[in-house]
Amino acid sequence: MSLTLPGLSVLGKQWRLRDDAPFAQPYEQRAFLARLLKLRGVESKEAARAFLEPSLPAPAELPNLEGAVERLARAVRDSERIAIYGDYDADGITGTAVLVEGITALGGRAVPYIPDRFAEGYGLNTDALRLLMEEGASLVVSVDTGTSAWHEVAYANERELDVIVVDHHLPKGPLPDAVAIVNPRLAGAPESHAHLSGCGTAFIVVRALAERLGRPLDALALLDLVAISTVCDVVALTGINRALVSLGLEQIRRRARIGISALIESAGLGEKPITARSLGFQLGPRINAAGRLGHANTAYELLTTRHPDRARELAEQLSAINAERQLLTEEARTACLALAEQECAGAPLIMVGSETVHQGIAGLVAGRLAERYYRPAIVYQIRADGTAVGSARSIPGFNIHDLLARGEGTFMRWGGHPQAGGFTVRTEQLPALRATLTRAAAEMHDWSNAYPILDVDFELPLDARLPREGIDKLLQRLEPCGMENAAPVFLARQVRVLRSTLTRDGKHVQLTLAGERNRPGWRGIAFGLGAHAPHVDASVDLVYQLSEDTWAGGMQVQVKDLRPSLATA
Repeated sequence: MSLTLPGLSVLGKQWRLRDDAPFAQPYEQRAFLARLLKLRGVESKEAARAFLEPSLPAPAELPNLEGAVERLARAVRDSERIAIYGDYDADGITGTAVLVEGITALGGRAVPYIPDRFAEGYGLNTDALRLLMEEGASLVVSVDTGTSAWHEVAYANERELDVIVVDHHLPKGPLPDAVAIVNPRLAGAPESHAHLSGCGTAFIVVRALAERLGRPLDALALLDLVAISTVCDVVALTGINRALVSLGLEQIRRRARIGISALIESAGLGEKPITARSLGFQLGPRINAAGRLGHANTAYELLTTRHPDRARELAEQLSAINAERQLLTEEARTACLALAEQECAGAPLIMVGSETVHQGIAGLVAGRLAERYYRPAIVYQIRADGTAVGSARSIPGFNIHDLLARGEGTFMRWGGHPQAGGFTVRTEQLPALRATLTRAAAEMHDWSNAYPILDVDFELPLDARLPREGIDKLLQRLEPCGMENAAPVFLARQVRVLRSTLTRDGKHVQLTLAGERNRPGWRGIAFGLGAHAPHVDASVDLVYQLSEDTWAGGMQVQVKDLRPSLATA
């Protein structure tokens, strides 16, 4: 039974125990793993085996898959020129690569096209479709975009240019009149596939095409790309996605793809284990950075090149672009925080922007603001052409797609997911849009007692009965962790602090925590908690994870949040 603990932590969060019973001692591995699995909805032996040993299932019958595969098979057999039209983020870039490589391996003529974020904007556009037709394309396959491209698909149909949509975005009203729209968000899709990324959906299409053509395809060779897209697009790591990421990580660890191997080295991960976290925080941001500050073709070329020297060159370029992106993000975050304090104090929606906000990092800044204020956040750039381009990010339990739908009549174009979205609007419409969305946010959610929730699996005391070895391997069995399959988080109460030392930059805290009978027990690290460093001899309650201690070996406590022990507060 879940339990929300009273009071707030030093980070202003409420702690919610998913299971309010402390873990029964003595510690036993099988019971420990079983309890963690049960909290993730895995209770039977068969379900546990499928969860802990994921394998690639047979291709599923997604809506309209049959029509898409039939048209693609004809294009391959007739040697038609097939243009793969992708998005400029990690999901779109990898999805483009999966379709181009898969169709080419099956004997087709596939070429990539990724639009320029700044010159063309998101999604299909008529100028690009005309160019692709002039270059000889008779079929366009959009990936990670297209579900709401009514006008663009109609334009293509008038010119006898066929369009297949391979996407995972929520539809906004009637679907375009494409040859086929393969989208796991449409009615009739199996529940296990409902949270596929755009690239994951493309992978399903390629496998089905190989089956239709009766030609061999090394599907596993594409799963490194699928794993990157699935983690970076922050879709649920459940169902088929768990298998796709698990097998994709194995492919990445084998260094099978030259470009990804070069990116691993450039990111300083050469000797470190590659996990879902590595994809989300080191590799993915570098791939995304290309489309944020320049053109996504740089990242696409890296992922598809077969030349080691070129791969190393491109990987270094992406690392440099990502470093610039980090600097711009921090500068914009600081400026937007000041605007939020001036313009949105106490409001249910944070909506700020200016001419100086870089369009490519607006979504990142919106995510920072949503986390800071625990409110949905929109950050926009005002452009010289009289338009503003906004990116929206939400918080758990609040559907930002539904919020943006309230302003549909104002937008020139818009779209997104429950947790993220974007739009273009005339600059003079911004005040009215802010008023409309702020009013809608107030109507859609009760903000009177809205605090960020930190979910904790259960209470696990830091005493001598908790083993220092072996538990890391047990926790690794739950990987890959991410959206809807979070890494295990535990609570320890009344822990005495024996040492508390700030790192040189003052941002983090190194800790020694007492174990049984107040003896030195565990080394700890509290990232980002430098401003809340506990005093020596303080008694604190900790929410923590167990991670590898890269300095001393063994396990260490990674503190996610803390507060004075209730008994001594």
